[in-house]
Amino acid sequence: MTWNTAACDMDQGPAHRAAVGLIVLSSDTVSEPEVSAFLPRQGVGFYSSRVPMSEVATVESLSSMKPDIQAAAELLVPSDNIDVIGYGCTAAAILIGSDTIKQTIQAARKQPVAYSDPMLAGLTALRTLNCQRIALLTPYIDSVGDVVANHFEQQNITVVDKASFKKSGDPEIARISPQSIYQAAIELAQDQDIDALFISCTALRVFDVLESIEQQIGKPVISSNQALAWHCLRLAGDDSKLDGRGQLFHTALT
Repeated sequence: MTWNTAACDMDQGPAHRAAVGLIVLSSDTVSEPEVSAFLPRQGVGFYSSRVPMSEVATVESLSSMKPDIQAAAELLVPSDNIDVIGYGCTAAAILIGSDTIKQTIQAARKQPVAYSDPMLAGLTALRTLNCQRIALLTPYIDSVGDVVANHFEQQNITVVDKASFKKSGDPEIARISPQSIYQAAIELAQDQDIDALFISCTALRVFDVLESIEQQIGKPVISSNQALAWHCLRLAGDDSKLDGRGQLFHTALT
């Protein structure tokens, strides 16, 4: 008996609006569901790959991921086109350098691809919203938190006040409850002379409380995963205004 040929129509596939790739830390259990939640449900393909990362986040361990980025980029659906690839670590993007990561990823792909990371996206988001003075909430130990705070200052973003949960790495950070993030954000940002609150780290579960924080403090809230998803979507050419994701998702890329 031979196989019959079944008739079928070919459409534009599951990523007809945008194809987004994400390089995730092996220790991170949050960024994939969070970035996916911020992206539109229909017509946007979302694909991920991973790089080895210690369960302890230090300046040294975050910097050590550099040699593995190219292989992770090559494994992202290599036979298909991706519009944009994001590197999913805020502090490591600073330590390794956005330009270095971008060049590594683009060299690994057969077709041209745009690039983003949470810090590059976060700075773009703040500038798009005309925010120059921020409160900064992180989960990091002090040495890693200083990397992030100092980078904002070097980019002419004033850190008016800052607070941290001071956890050692992703396994602990991922267990910080959204309600704790909400409470810490309100305590840090309310009544401050700031333009926005920035919540740094892709391992923090911010999606469910971001808009509530915005409503409470009356200022834009930017989180690492939110900014990354927004920037990737905009770089892929999708300017959709989306509800439930904060003020940022009602702005176009400038």
